Amino acid sequence: MRTAFTAAQRRHIRRASRVPEPEPGDDELNIVPFLDVVVNLIMFLLLTSTAILAAREVHAQLPTHGPPTEGAEFRPTVLVGERGVWVSSAAGTYAPGCQAAAGADEPTVPLVGGSPDWLALRTCAETLAAQHPDAHRATLTAEPGVALQDVIHAMDALKGGGRLFHDVDIAATLR
Repeated sequence: MRTAFTAAQRRHIRRASRVPEPEPGDDELNIVPFLDVVVNLIMFLLLTSTAILAAREVHAQLPTHGPPTEGAEFRPTVLVGERGVWVSSAAGTYAPGCQAAAGADEPTVPLVGGSPDWLALRTCAETLAAQHPDAHRATLTAEPGVALQDVIHAMDALKGGGRLFHDVDIAATLR
């Protein structure tokens, strides 16, 4: 047996089964929470990269250009190579032990156990600084295959804790 619905029941069923009309703007995706997350991530990455880069900062100056002038100050040039470290000046390349200028065949500071003897380079820098007390600048360069850590060790040896050559300029190696 079939029962008939009353008019009130039919009205209620129609209202309950009706699909509401979408309001304008309801069909758009809200990306504001996504943008909040992205902005926070970008800020976090910028702050952490700045902190990491500041910890690995090496202060250096580029050498000045121009020919040497008459009576110019003593300024050694240090080349960190794969066979050792060469120290030279206007007088020539220094021999092992940093005693006097000699030929450029042998490095001033030879390798010891596969790496340069940084204590010998510091001793050489101390000798040159004692011979030229007014000198405070040095130029540092390296061959292309040399590790950055070796360049930093050479810079530390030349500076000698700030009491030897406290202005170390970085120069490019030309072949």
